[in-house]
Amino acid sequence: MNRARLWVPLAAVLLGGCGGSPAADQPTGTVVVGQDGTPPPHTAWYVRIETMDAKPVTEHAYPNAGIALTQQVSPGDYRVISWNRPCTDTCPNSGENGLGPLSEVCGAPVSVTQDNRVSATVVINADGTCSVRVS
Repeated sequence: MNRARLWVPLAAVLLGGCGGSPAADQPTGTVVVGQDGTPPPHTAWYVRIETMDAKPVTEHAYPNAGIALTQQVSPGDYRVISWNRPCTDTCPNSGENGLGPLSEVCGAPVSVTQDNRVSATVVINADGTCSVRVS
């Protein structure tokens, strides 16, 4: 079980274009990201899967729902990163209106082999801190 915290510079988390899924004829594995714990009120949560050199594979926002992501990836090493931003009142479903600055970042490395399924759980504490548990 890996509970290491991975602090990532803000630029690495928030910048960069979206990568894509592997082509249909390429071997793949699967990364499944879920959530454990209840986020504090008025926080929007985000999940990003990126290569070890910080190239994004996918990134999703969860402003008003639990984290649930399944992503096909080529075999290799990746990072699963999660972070939150406080919201004024209700978190917006899109856009930046009402979102505060980056508040907390956590993550963990994952290694994916062909036809393998790797589970990562974003563990959210009541105070908004987090960690990523890989199994």
